Amino acid sequence: AMFCYGRDARHLVQAALGTYALLFAVRHRGLCLGLCWAFNVTYLFVGYYWTCSAESYNINWTTAYCVMFLRLLGLCFDVSDGRRRPDSLDKDQKLTALTGGLPGLLPFLGFTFHFGGLLVGPQYPFARYSALASNTLLPKGTPSPTAAEVLRCAGAGVVYLAISQVAPMLIDPTEKLSSKFLASHGFLENVFWVTVATRIFVYKYLAVWKLGEGPNVLSGLGYNGVDPTTGRPRWDGVTNVHCLRFDFALSLDDVIQNFNINTNGWVRSYVFKRLRFLGNKAVSQLCALLFLAAWHGFFLGYFLCFFTEFVDMQLLYALQSWTGPYVSRLYASPSPPVPTLVARGVFSLISMLATVVVLSYGSIAFVMQTWSASARVYSAMYWWGHVMVFAGLALH
Repeated sequence: AMFCYGRDARHLVQAALGTYALLFAVRHRGLCLGLCWAFNVTYLFVGYYWTCSAESYNINWTTAYCVMFLRLLGLCFDVSDGRRRPDSLDKDQKLTALTGGLPGLLPFLGFTFHFGGLLVGPQYPFARYSALASNTLLPKGTPSPTAAEVLRCAGAGVVYLAISQVAPMLIDPTEKLSSKFLASHGFLENVFWVTVATRIFVYKYLAVWKLGEGPNVLSGLGYNGVDPTTGRPRWDGVTNVHCLRFDFALSLDDVIQNFNINTNGWVRSYVFKRLRFLGNKAVSQLCALLFLAAWHGFFLGYFLCFFTEFVDMQLLYALQSWTGPYVSRLYASPSPPVPTLVARGVFSLISMLATVVVLSYGSIAFVMQTWSASARVYSAMYWWGHVMVFAGLALH
């Protein structure tokens, strides 16, 4: 953190110590949790206000702090859950609740500043870190991760890093999203090139997540039980992206399950599930996505992106209810005839291409960040994605 941000790294220390002080001093469960949320949200938002430019996102100390933000709030929830009755916790909460009370300052700082997740993630609960530190995460006799396991992560990271650096030299994504380029090309060409440009943008995330996964595998933090098929240890416990499953996803559900896995899991556990009192799953999902948008920053593009994801998911659920019986029939036979195999292949190909195009369309606002820049690109494509999804929902 000091190497990346210099003296600004002090903000990470201040936020961590401030959170710990609240957890230590305030014993009332609800009040403590509320104060910890208020403190960290205020610190993050003030940081965004003072450091972010009006036109683009800047990499600075808030980049690392937004990752730490989730880790600190997750710990606050776990401490709070540890003060609740066990029968009031769900299955996931029982696994992460800190029934032993607030950890000591040294374990807290070790968790908060652990090298495996400080700068770019992934997210993991204190319970996993503590189990690793106390030598109980891995059963006795578990062999150490092999060099092949670590190199597999590093290799994938290097490949996607190379793509994210070389591809813009061949296909400039900034040019493809410019007003001049979009105005000089037709609708289908714009859809194609915008899809390519946003895909190039996403690959840098895959690169840093896979590169960051290697140290967690090597340290043992990624231990995830034993593969029942091979009998060998699995080391994907903190994997943040399954690259090939993401690249060849057949639905937005597949994307969510394989991209930014641990952040999505954090939001599901600490935001979405805790909004059950709203009594409406769709409203809870929208609130969780708006939380993610605000967590990324103040740019309206983030809110437009996550709102687009929300309405896309609602249309996906509607389409699945319409097509479910036909798809089930298509995949019912374990030994289908050749025409059915061909139909499966065609269906999978169409689903994959549709997922890539729809995901890239929604990502435009995330990439462009500001409302004016996002609207310019969407207008060049006649807002086709929004028109399609709202028309589909209206017909449902």
